[in-house]
Amino acid sequence: MNELGIDRSNAYCVPCYWTYVVPMPGNPEFNYNTMSIGVLLSNWLVMPNVFANVPLNTEPPSIIEFYMNSLCTGQTVYLGAVTSNTPLSGGSSGFVMYYGREISPPYGEIISNPNTSYFTGYITANIGYVYGPVEFYAVGNGIKFAPFRAVVYIPTRITLSVSPSTVYPNWSSLQPGEKVTVYGKLEKMVGNCEWMYGNWNPNCKWAGVPDQPVSISLQYISDYGPVKTDSNGNFSITITVPPYTGKYTVKAKYEGGTDWLWGSEASASIEVVNPATPSTTTTTQQTKPTTSTTTTTQPSTTTTTIAPPSTTTKPKLSAGDLAILLGGAGLLTGITAYGLSKKGKT
Repeated sequence: MNELGIDRSNAYCVPCYWTYVVPMPGNPEFNYNTMSIGVLLSNWLVMPNVFANVPLNTEPPSIIEFYMNSLCTGQTVYLGAVTSNTPLSGGSSGFVMYYGREISPPYGEIISNPNTSYFTGYITANIGYVYGPVEFYAVGNGIKFAPFRAVVYIPTRITLSVSPSTVYPNWSSLQPGEKVTVYGKLEKMVGNCEWMYGNWNPNCKWAGVPDQPVSISLQYISDYGPVKTDSNGNFSITITVPPYTGKYTVKAKYEGGTDWLWGSEASASIEVVNPATPSTTTTTQQTKPTTSTTTTTQPSTTTTTIAPPSTTTKPKLSAGDLAILLGGAGLLTGITAYGLSKKGKT
């Protein structure tokens, strides 16, 4: 690649001036292991650097200014400047020059060379709400440093919930497990936003993203495929929980899409628990024998007779009555046996 007279295919070159940009540690959603060089998110804090190999004893630029050009809109943003007398002390900007050394573009091995020197300077800046391909470059003493190209994506987020979040075996069919509904919303960041301690500021503005696929999966068990968001970014799907007790994680994942949208994901928990074993209560009612008193009045004699306890004749049960009673007893026995078996499994 040859830019502004700098051939970066060579290991070293003199004189050479180039720009290099890295995201600052602590940016929300930044991951060194998964993100490629040149991939940024809107409103991230970045560190634009300049490097230059020059002949020995060459005076460096007294001031270097940094810019970002949006290739989608054509807008050029001024990011800041560093002077050659700013110490390289780990602050928000710095500059240093090394004599008798040379560095390979864009940010590589340093070797000794008695005929050359190299210098580097940097600033830190928030790139603001931009998206799509961008170009960072620096200018010092009339020299435009070779640009660094990157792609900026718009952050997204998913809010997720399940209802109900705790489910029980279904006693009506004697089958464990139930259905739950997964609800969520996909949103994208809108406008400038600051971040605090690795998280986006709660005052940042977000808007629903319509007609985008969101994948729903149940931990280690099922992948329900994508569901599409509605006009407000909402989505929902009904899933069946596993027939085993325990806690399970439902995950919603958005891979990113058109309009420079970055991917995001969220999760929610479901717990499957055993219900209390239904109790069976039998009530026995006892009837005391009754005592009847008959009084007979005669002219000179009063006789009181105590009648013996009355005898109640129980009606005989028909064949149909016996079937109903035996059927009820069988149902109670079945329910009790199911409860005991479930108790033993847990």
